[in-house]
Amino acid sequence: MNPIPYKILKNPPDLAERMAQCRWAVTNGGISMLEMLCLGKPLHVIPQTQRETQLVEYLFTQKGIFGVGNDLNSIPLNEEYSQLKSRASQLID
Repeated sequence: MNPIPYKILKNPPDLAERMAQCRWAVTNGGISMLEMLCLGKPLHVIPQTQRETQLVEYLFTQKGIFGVGNDLNSIPLNEEYSQLKSRASQLID
């Protein structure tokens, strides 16, 4: 059972619109993560490879993402949201 009551989508046809309109997201540590950071979206990231893990750990220590790994127990609070949004877009050149 999903501990957070949100719908989980896989490959939706309107992905770009959803990415642009969402408040925060869960991604893997690849291109989707980078796209979401460019959009300034707070993220929880579940890396799939060792290289993704290295990048994600760096972003987490730089406060560019709010969570890492399979356990998603919380969502960003309002005060966290603004800080994460600003920091996420700063980390991606």
